[in-house]
Amino acid sequence: MTSKLPAWAEELRQRYLVRKEAFLFILHGNLFDRVVHEGKLVPTSLFLAEMLGASKDEVFTYNVSQGGRFVNRSQPIAAASGDAALLTRDAGKAIPAIERLLQISEKLAVILEYGEMIWPKTDTAFMSSDDRGNVVALHRWSLTPEFESQHKDNIILVLAENLSDLHPKLVSNPKIATIKIGIPNLEERQQVIELCLPD
Repeated sequence: MTSKLPAWAEELRQRYLVRKEAFLFILHGNLFDRVVHEGKLVPTSLFLAEMLGASKDEVFTYNVSQGGRFVNRSQPIAAASGDAALLTRDAGKAIPAIERLLQISEKLAVILEYGEMIWPKTDTAFMSSDDRGNVVALHRWSLTPEFESQHKDNIILVLAENLSDLHPKLVSNPKIATIKIGIPNLEERQQVIELCLPD
């Protein structure tokens, strides 16, 4: 069973590949729903990893509960980097390691899940030094010419259910594009029904 991309995924494809608006995106909204992909219902994060894995050498996912992991290892760039901090659950150590990975990679997709736990909307006075460093790091990435150059072809996706839970320095940054994942439309619901109840 093949299906076309959901509207939000097509918007991401257009804005990244066709219009080249940005390489750093915040995806928000209906993140925890399942997506019909290759005849299966898969979590949004896995759908993104498989979608991006078709054109990237590596796909790296990170969240503060599980740490980091590589999904697509057609060319194991990370193995060469030998950076154990990539796998840690400590965001204060993982974010600098991800930056080092971005510096040595040319076709890498980074999916940062539960972004509000890495870059929370908190008054600066109450932020830890790691929280401040993480906010500055992502803001810097969006402005680093090396990261957005044509020959790099890296993409960074921050997943956060509610934009209002993310630090405003990121949400208001014009170099970071935002895409809302909406509730499935009628056609998408029909696809799920056909998949789950074919008779």
